[in-house]
Amino acid sequence: MKLGGLVLVGVSALSVACSTLLDADFDRPHREELDASADVHAEDVVVATEASASESGVDASVPRPTCGDMRGYDPQSSWPIAGGCPTRPGHASIVPPVKPHIQWRYVLPQNKDAYFMSAPVVRGDGLTLATAVLSITTAVFDAVVVGVRDGVEQFRTPISSDPLGTDTVPTIAADGSFYVQTWGSLHHFSAAGVKLWSVPLDSGGGSPAILGDGSVIALGRYEMVAFAPDTGARTWTYAIGAGPPSQFFGSVAVSASNTIYALSDVPAKIHAVVGGTAVWTADLETQPELAPAVTDTGDIVVKTFGALRVFTSQGKLSFALPFHTSDGNRVARAGSYVWFTGHLDGPFRLDLDTKQQFSPEAEGRFSELMTLADGSVVFNRFGGSAEMPMIFGCLAPSGTLRWAVELDVGTSDMYGAAVAPDGTFRVAYHRSLYAIGD
Repeated sequence: MKLGGLVLVGVSALSVACSTLLDADFDRPHREELDASADVHAEDVVVATEASASESGVDASVPRPTCGDMRGYDPQSSWPIAGGCPTRPGHASIVPPVKPHIQWRYVLPQNKDAYFMSAPVVRGDGLTLATAVLSITTAVFDAVVVGVRDGVEQFRTPISSDPLGTDTVPTIAADGSFYVQTWGSLHHFSAAGVKLWSVPLDSGGGSPAILGDGSVIALGRYEMVAFAPDTGARTWTYAIGAGPPSQFFGSVAVSASNTIYALSDVPAKIHAVVGGTAVWTADLETQPELAPAVTDTGDIVVKTFGALRVFTSQGKLSFALPFHTSDGNRVARAGSYVWFTGHLDGPFRLDLDTKQQFSPEAEGRFSELMTLADGSVVFNRFGGSAEMPMIFGCLAPSGTLRWAVELDVGTSDMYGAAVAPDGTFRVAYHRSLYAIGD
């Protein structure tokens, strides 16, 4: 089979994966909206297979990715930033649960306009943070950040009337405080959810990064800015122009050597920045999609419209592979493998060493992916019909479906999962925030 002019390998594994997914029991009718006090320990697992890492020929243990300087983040958190850590690997060094179920569920206020607007993050004390919109009037968003522990709301703090972008994921600092970036501002909240300061930032939202000295790095539309954590004062700025059409896109990734990588559009470029000064820039040719990811060797993986590109740490294009995909999701790494999704197809797996590709060709639209310690992949998937409801699922490294947990009934954007310190998952979808595990 060919994809974007390239031959997909692993045909036997592909057929196994497809048959498993097609035979799965996705024929269950949608259940009614759960009450927050409903029995969430009921039979939530709709699919369970015996697939294992050893079936795929993939090593059963994936090395923990290099995260770089983590001094600025909550040291007890297992997922303090979108992508898991500042290199944005999309990887959690845990093994997947065997028979997962919904352990608890938190529901936003019963308003038809209320829904979550970001993937969650989880603090070391178990507090889950996510952004949400409670209502929308003309050009005004009732945006909040919600803190939930064990299914119980600890706080629900207004952010601003700014719109929230789909990458408006909180970032947790070393002292338990956290940052949220909206379309017009950067906000700092205390560990208890009290707003400490807000500063203007002309941006489309994003997921800020924190350097070892505590400086907060966020992207405006035309500038990358470092902010002082105590006051929000600007400590340096890297600008790409006086205004449109060129602008930054998504969020930054930070290498182990503290080089900051950001993507811009029109013209599409990748920027390598240290201390507010560009070390190098390189052309991307097509529109970028959210944050880059930095590999353990220091290479930078960039997903663009229609292609996946890999650059060396010196800015040289290592290779580019065409893919007819576009969905704005980050990549997820597992050793030499990179997993990513398309708009209505995928997920796809690329081996950075051999350049071989594979896709189980599962039906439905997939969220951002997360790889685990045994090489498996977890995801949210919306099938778009009662026959294929919204699920949180796990693929074995071979692409076979291990299990799937049915989630909320409703139509909403999908976001990636987060991992709590106890190894359970956090998933935000529509009006609900879930804890899922054995």
